[in-house]
Amino acid sequence: MSRLRRSLPTALVLAAAVGCVPAPDAPEQPASGTPEQPAPSTADTELPPPPEVLSASELVDELSELHPMDEARDATSACQSDSGSEHDCITMVKTEEMSVYEFRDVESAEHWVEQMGRTGDARRVDRFMLYWPEGWFQSDREHDELTARAREIVDGHNAP
Repeated sequence: MSRLRRSLPTALVLAAAVGCVPAPDAPEQPASGTPEQPAPSTADTELPPPPEVLSASELVDELSELHPMDEARDATSACQSDSGSEHDCITMVKTEEMSVYEFRDVESAEHWVEQMGRTGDARRVDRFMLYWPEGWFQSDREHDELTARAREIVDGHNAP
């Protein structure tokens, strides 16, 4: 008898033992669920919508309720490099009072807070950077208030 013929019965017994092949006398079972209770259909189950991502312009809109933001405009082209750096911003909204940068991740925001902090007041709020160049007219107290409010907005938006 060949080695394959001697091994085949042993292989079938092992396969049946681990559930890969039904035992010869076992009744057929459906692929999922039980005969009494079928598996739920994905058509019957609604998935929750994906969470909306907070944008820089939405953050500026909400911050303007605390301090008016004049002449908000998209200045994204000013914060993106021609080479497509990993730390490029996604969006930059510039107002007469401040700029809000939106980045892909916290690490990119930290990178730019360190760089821009040399020429003004740069503060990270999650993956956003709030920036006031030196000489802009808002006080440190207003910067603190806007930063605290930005944290509330971002934290509230990220909450489950």
